[in-house]
Order: sequence, then structure tokens, then C-alpha cells
Amino acid sequence: MESRNAFGYSTAYSNSVTILQAQVPDAPLNLANDPPVTDDSNIGLSWFPGAFDGASPVIDYRITYDQGVGTWIPLATGVISPSYTATSLVADTVYAFKVEARNIVGYSAESSVVSIRAAGVPEQPAAPTTTVNGDNVDIAWTAPADGGSPIIAYTVKIRETDGVTFTADVTNCDGSDSAIVSARTCSVPIATLRAAPFSLNWGDSIFAQITASNVEGDSAASTEGNGAVILTGPDNAHSLADDASVTSASRIKMTWSAGAADGGTPVIDYRITYKEISAPSF
Repeated sequence: MESRNAFGYSTAYSNSVTILQAQVPDAPLNLANDPPVTDDSNIGLSWFPGAFDGASPVIDYRITYDQGVGTWIPLATGVISPSYTATSLVADTVYAFKVEARNIVGYSAESSVVSIRAAGVPEQPAAPTTTVNGDNVDIAWTAPADGGSPIIAYTVKIRETDGVTFTADVTNCDGSDSAIVSARTCSVPIATLRAAPFSLNWGDSIFAQITASNVEGDSAASTEGNGAVILTGPDNAHSLADDASVTSASRIKMTWSAGAADGGTPVIDYRITYKEISAPSF
């Protein structure tokens, strides 16, 4: 640039400057679900600004969406931050979204489309209960809030003898079985619990843990719940014998030893039966 007066132009130019003509910004990037916000009536959205703002700062964003019918309609304009929560939605409905950025020139191209269900994972189930039922242990639980989409499966795990590890018995408690999903109960043979990998002992409490699942994913595992204690009768007493030091013509004293195992609960007492045998004839 040169300066001019009545005499003429300056003898030197000013410094030079490069000026970029403004244009619309790049499309927003990485439009995605915000899971902590999304539930059965709200969907949280987040995104990143495009790589180039068009040489003019982004003013705001415009969001459009499709309510599952193939028609795009405006959802929000003038959104300042790169996040938004769509509210008052219909549970278990899939919505599609796209976002545009605006600067002083105008709106960018649309972002990529993201489809999100108005639902979250189920809530954490309450602790289940375990109950002895004949030769089996029944495990029962209540359905938690489903997060806006029906629960399609449960994972049932039983605590092993180490007191720490929980393992599923999919043979008897297959939580993807529709009957188990509906009834929210299953039954495990005590013989299975006594065998590996559970390896429980007589007298052990049976602890179980439940996880609920819907199309959005898995809930947090419940706290462990119990109630059942597996018991059996004690082993037979053995080494029954006469105590000759006490036995006489009018009384008999006997001694014996307790069985090796008490069946999981202390022996309370013993029952003695006898029959009279006639004295031999001479």
C-alpha cells in the first residue's frame, strides 16, 4: 500500500498483509451419543468443531433430526456449545441427528448422521434371594427399571467356594432364555453347586449376583444376595461298642464315634434303637 498527497505517492510501500476471505466453516465432527445423559425420554449429543472455522469464528450450531419416519425437521438453532440434550422423546424409539456449524458467512455442510435410541442400560438390580427347594437351590430376583428398552436377558452368577469369584451356570440358569427372563427365577441342583467350579461345602451359604441387559447394554451387577444354606444329614456314627467296664446284668453302656462329616450343621443328638435277643439255651 502507498500513501498519496497533492505532490504524489509515497516513495515506499507499507508492510504487506495476507487476508483470507471468509467462508463457511467445516462440518462438525464426531457427532455421538452422550450415554450419561441419554435415557427413556432424553438423548444427549456431543460433537467437535470442524477442523477449519472458515476464517470467521463459529457463532452457533443448528441441529436437525429424524423421528424414525424418514423426515428431517429442525430440532434446535442457536446452540452455543458443542453439546445438546433432546428432551420429551418417546422411549425405545430410534432418532437420527445431524449438526451444522454457522459463522458470519453461513452454515457449514452437515455432519455425519448418528442414530440413537431413547434408552439407556437397565438400572442395577436389587440383590437376589436363594432358597433350598428339595435337591435344588432356587435363585429369584426382581426386574429393575429397564432404562427405556425391554430387558432381554439376565446374567446369573453364583459365588464359588473361594468367597470371591462369581461364575455363571448357563446349563441351569441361562439368563437369555425367555422363560427365565419372564419368571426371573432359575434353579440349580445342589449337586452342581458341590462340584467344580463352585465346589461348595455342606453348610455353605449360596450367594448369587444378577446383571440385567437390554439392547443398549448391561446394567451394573447387583450386590450379592443369599438365603439358602445347603445341608445334608450327618455321616453315620461308627465304632459302636460295649463298654465292658460298666455293663452288668442290669445295664449296658455303649460308646461310639461321630461320623466324619456333620452335613453342614452341628450334630444335635443321637437316636438309639435296640432289639432284645433271647439268651442262648444250654
